[in-house]
Amino acid sequence: MDSTDKQILSILEKNSRTPFTEIADQLGVSEGTVRNRISRLEEENVIERYTIDTDVRGQTAILTADVKTDTDFSELFSKLPENIQVFEVAGDHDIVMKFSRESTEKLNQVVDSIRMLEEVKDTTTYPVLKKREK
Repeated sequence: MDSTDKQILSILEKNSRTPFTEIADQLGVSEGTVRNRISRLEEENVIERYTIDTDVRGQTAILTADVKTDTDFSELFSKLPENIQVFEVAGDHDIVMKFSRESTEKLNQVVDSIRMLEEVKDTTTYPVLKKREK
C-alpha cells in the first residue's frame, strides 16, 4: 500500500460516499486510477465494508479489555454484542472496542454484557465526550 492508497482511504474514512471523480481531483490522478485502486483494496480486504457513522447520534464509548491468557479470540468475538468495532492491540490491554448506542443506559448494558464474559478479566470504559475531526 503506497501513499496514494493511504490518501484514498483517508478520504473514504471521512465520507465513504465521496465520488471517485472527486477523489481523483483531490489527488491529481485519473478517475480510473481511483476506481482500480479501490477495487484492489476491496479484493485485498483492506476495505471490508462501507458504514455509517453512528457517533453522530447517541452515546459512544471506547472500552479496553484484558482477557485470560488461554482465550480463543475468535470465540470471544462471537460472544460480543452486535455493532462493535473490535481491535486486537499490543500494549497495556489486549482488546480495544468502540461502540455507540442511543442512550447512556443502552451503552451501559453493552459494557455490562462484555464484563460478564468469562474470558474478560478486566475492562476500562472511556465515554466519548466530543468527536473532533482533523
